Amino acid sequence: LLAEARAASRRKTARRWRERLAALLRPAPAMGFGLAAGLAAAAVVLVLRVGGEPTETVSVDEMLAAHRAYALTMPLNNQETTLTGLADALAGSRP
Repeated sequence: LLAEARAASRRKTARRWRERLAALLRPAPAMGFGLAAGLAAAAVVLVLRVGGEPTETVSVDEMLAAHRAYALTMPLNNQETTLTGLADALAGSRP
């Protein structure tokens, strides 16, 4: 009887440990949210750190000078001619 009582006690103790281990390994919603938040934070850190070299800043004066140089090489667009051509094209497409 004593041996049987000890074996039953060991089985009960083993069952408790299995239940505790199963409870620890069972997924919990809070663990999922914590994992998702941690991964999102790691992604933000990676994006901010691996941004490459800083972009070059250009002053407004340099941009205006470049635009002016570009504008001088382009032919002037006559707005009146463009609107007249558009009106003629629209009139010609009507039955």
